[in-house]
Amino acid sequence: IIAAHNFGFDTKLLFFPEYKTDSIIVQINLVKVTHVDSSLFEFIFKRHTNRRPFKREPIPALISKSLIDIADSFKGSHLYWINDQPTINRLALLIKQTDTIMYEHPRLHSDLFKWIRWTGEEVIRTGDGLSIKSLEVSKLQEAGFKVLSSWKTMNFLNRFGVSRFVSNYSYKLAKSSAAIGLIVMDSNIPEDFINGGRLFERIWITATSQGLSLHPMCPIVVLTTIYLLFGGKGFGEKHQKVLRHVYDEMVYIFPIKKENALIIL
Repeated sequence: IIAAHNFGFDTKLLFFPEYKTDSIIVQINLVKVTHVDSSLFEFIFKRHTNRRPFKREPIPALISKSLIDIADSFKGSHLYWINDQPTINRLALLIKQTDTIMYEHPRLHSDLFKWIRWTGEEVIRTGDGLSIKSLEVSKLQEAGFKVLSSWKTMNFLNRFGVSRFVSNYSYKLAKSSAAIGLIVMDSNIPEDFINGGRLFERIWITATSQGLSLHPMCPIVVLTTIYLLFGGKGFGEKHQKVLRHVYDEMVYIFPIKKENALIIL
C-alpha cells in the first residue's frame, strides 16, 4: 500500500473475496489519485531485522507516541510498550522458554530449518527462505546451527540441555532492548491477523524512518496463539505447561484477554 501511494494510487482492500479460490486472502484494487502521502516509501528498502545486541538508550517519547498513534489509527488495534528493565528481563525469559520449545518439538524444528538457506547460491536458486547470513552469527555458530538442523542430532543433544543453550541468544538480545512492544487486536478473526500484520509493517517502516532498529520475536506469539486456539493440541504435557505459564505471565504484563489476537512482540 505504501508503494502504491508512491506511484500515485490509493488502495481498496477486499478480504477473502468469495469468487476467488481459498488461496486468495486479499484483493487489492488500485485507484488513481492526484496525491497521497508516500513519505515512507524509501524506508521499505532500508528496513531490516536487527539480531545484534541493542543499545539500552531510552526511545524518545515523541517517537514512542508516534508509533502508538499509528496503532490507534487501525481499528481495534493496540501497541503496548514495556521499557522498564525488570519487566524486559521478565519478558526475555518468556522468549527464551518459547524459543526452547522450537528446538525440542520435531515439527517446529522441521518448520524452522526447512526455510534456512545455507549458501548464497541457494538463496538465489530458491528465491525464498532465510539466509543464514541474515542471522548475523559467527562462522562457528553458523557451523553449529548447520549441525543442529538434523532432528536426530538435535534430539540427542537436547538431553544435555542444548535447546536451552541455543535459546540464550534470543534471551540476551531481548534483555539488551531499550523497549519491547506487543501488537494486539481486539478480536481474533482472520481479518484481524491480516490487519495486525499491516500495522506491524507500518510501525516497522516508520521506526526505520526514525533511526530505530527492531527484531520481531515470533515464537512467543505464534506458540501461545496456537496453544489458545487449539487447546494445546500437538504439544506434549511438558510444553503445554510451559505455554500456560508463558501466557499467564503475558496476561500479567500486558492488558490482554483470550479473545485478543496477539500479532507480534
